[in-house]
Amino acid sequence: MSSHTVTTDDVVKAGMAVARDAAEGRLDPATLTAEFAAEARELFGRVIGPKDALWPLQVDVARQVLGLAGIGGDELSEWTAVARLREGTTEPEPVADVIEIDPGTTEPGPAEAAPATSADRLRAVLAADDLAAQTSGPRVPPELRAQIERRVAELGTET
Repeated sequence: MSSHTVTTDDVVKAGMAVARDAAEGRLDPATLTAEFAAEARELFGRVIGPKDALWPLQVDVARQVLGLAGIGGDELSEWTAVARLREGTTEPEPVADVIEIDPGTTEPGPAEAAPATSADRLRAVLAADDLAAQTSGPRVPPELRAQIERRVAELGTET
């Protein structure tokens, strides 16, 4: 097997070839962007877990997404339920004395809506995973999915 060392001249020639192709209309920026996105998804988009070399970067990106409100509160609650199930802990009981504050006032008022049940949250996680499987592949590992399904069956029609 032979190896080729990339020289500065090689890099300059390659860059000029790309620039020439773009200037002559042989490279479409939208196509390049789509190809880059597909390649990035292939390399980075499949989350394997802590043993993957990309894991620290994926966790960092996940935190950034959360920090920018890229995942809404409802979905975040669903994933919290999954995390608690994975950890073997039970979901805490909802607090009955939740107080909501209207942004237009400083006076608190009683909460109107009851939170979803644990079974509802877990069913929503399974539904989200089913939807994800249609586009980017399932996100919940099969063994955890089986655990969630068993827990939903145990909870039944929780009231």
